Amino acid sequence: MSGEQRRENNLHNLKSMGTHRLCWLVVLAWLLAACSSTTPSVSSPTSLPTSSETPPTPALIPTQTNAPTETPAPERVILLAAEGSQPALQELLAELSLGENLEFNVQPSITPAEIGPEVRLVVASAPDPGIGGLAAGAPATQFLAVGIPDLEVGPNLSSVGGGGQQPDRVGFLGGYLATAITAHWRVGILSSSDNPGAQATLQGFINGVVYYCGLCRPAYPPYVQYPVSAEVPANAGLVEQQAAVDSLAAQFVNTVFVMGDLMNPDLATYLASKEIHVISDALPPASGDPNWVATVNTGDSQSLIRQLWPALMAGTGGELAETALGLEAVNSTWLSPGRQQYVEEVMSDINEGVIDTGVERN
Repeated sequence: MSGEQRRENNLHNLKSMGTHRLCWLVVLAWLLAACSSTTPSVSSPTSLPTSSETPPTPALIPTQTNAPTETPAPERVILLAAEGSQPALQELLAELSLGENLEFNVQPSITPAEIGPEVRLVVASAPDPGIGGLAAGAPATQFLAVGIPDLEVGPNLSSVGGGGQQPDRVGFLGGYLATAITAHWRVGILSSSDNPGAQATLQGFINGVVYYCGLCRPAYPPYVQYPVSAEVPANAGLVEQQAAVDSLAAQFVNTVFVMGDLMNPDLATYLASKEIHVISDALPPASGDPNWVATVNTGDSQSLIRQLWPALMAGTGGELAETALGLEAVNSTWLSPGRQQYVEEVMSDINEGVIDTGVERN
């Protein structure tokens, strides 16, 4: 081979080798680029908190809490009265309230603003604390007036005994009864000089006697104009009371009406010793009295309250209940059943207003 050919061959080989080397370099560069694109970057490590560092406080999520529910006030009955007064009425209302599972309170006064829905009933007795105005200011509550006159009842206001005791009616029935059982109408009355109702009782007694017998003139002597009367103070001693009885006995009184605040066992015994029959608005002595005829009473407000109680608890007011005359402790020896029935018919007419006692009331 000539030298010229050898140079050409070498040159050709060099070109080939350069081409191959260039190809390998390109391949190598591609491989390096591929490797660098898939290699993940490594971040610098974050230092963990040491014990001296305080970890962040997590945010608190508020919890929902329900507001406390108020305990409803107990339902109750209120009596408007001074502490310690009206003991019998307090005892009755406490008993009735307990039967209804109601609380019972006594307080001297109240305003409409203090009468909430828990107050079922407000009771008041004389003197009037303005119960009409209270009832108007609290229409959802029932009110009961006991012994308070001149009240107009309404949907939530009831009244018991607003007419009072009416001593004239007691006296009238006592006089009528005494005359109905006594021969020749020889009757009298022993009255109390310092009792506010004494004059009404005395006049009622006189009118009751006259209603039965008119002129009441005895057919046989002694000719005394009946009825007769004697009067002593309520605090009079037995000697003074006996003197009054003696004055009645001197006028041949056979039956006497004795006002209740004067009655006592010693007086009853003395009247029996004079063989005088007794009618009174008080009960006979516990030892008994053979000459006792009967007791005239004016009814019991407590029994009327018991009768009205169911309606009051049901919320239906507007009731008007008056005390009424009645007879008790009747001795049938002196007041026979037939004559008692006759007297009770007159008593019913008095209660219903058919018979007027003829006594003007203040």
